[in-house]
Amino acid sequence: MPLRITRYGLLVQEEEALTSRSWNVITFDEAQALKNPTTKRSQAARALKGEGLVALSGTPIENHLIELWSLFHVLNPGLLGSYQGFKERFQGPIERGGA
Repeated sequence: MPLRITRYGLLVQEEEALTSRSWNVITFDEAQALKNPTTKRSQAARALKGEGLVALSGTPIENHLIELWSLFHVLNPGLLGSYQGFKERFQGPIERGGA
């Protein structure tokens, strides 16, 4: 299978072509670009199919704990529960200083 390298902007523009096949390994460099789960970029990343997924980031959390949930939702959906469940169980208490 050929190697394909692309930018996050092209991931959105070429989503149909990139998500229509299965990849051996998908590596997200500067994965903090996927920190907002509601963006088209994150949605396109979640639509990719691959045998293995790797995320590299020097700053997995920049502003809010939900950014960490977003990265894990791309790599292993469901591992940290639903978006709302994560917010109630972890994000709220931790960001309020109660955990």
